[in-house]
Amino acid sequence: MSDGDNIPEKNPLREDLQLPTPTEPQVSSYSKKKQVLATLCATLGCLLNGAVIGYTGPAIPDLMNIVGDGGKTIYGDSIQLSAQEASWITGLLSFGCFVGCLAAGVAMEKVGRRITLLGKVNL
Repeated sequence: MSDGDNIPEKNPLREDLQLPTPTEPQVSSYSKKKQVLATLCATLGCLLNGAVIGYTGPAIPDLMNIVGDGGKTIYGDSIQLSAQEASWITGLLSFGCFVGCLAAGVAMEKVGRRITLLGKVNL
């Protein structure tokens, strides 16, 4: 054998060695459904937050009644917001997210992650 050949020789002691094949844990379909549901519930807050932030941009011209036939209250009355009032709507969303994150962190430390998540889903 030359120095350039780095082919390992067979070890006769290793030929008889039989390693056990790993078995996959048995997971029921019910367990998978619970995991998917928990994941969806956990990410629902982020999805809804993004939807609300994304909605305020297109809604502001209507709320400011720039087009003339926009914003209506729940009673059907016309609404017209100033630029400052419209900026408060978008700013309070970010403030609410900040306060919600702080409250969720404290709640997770006090009562645990599972109970906090279940409480969030129930709200």
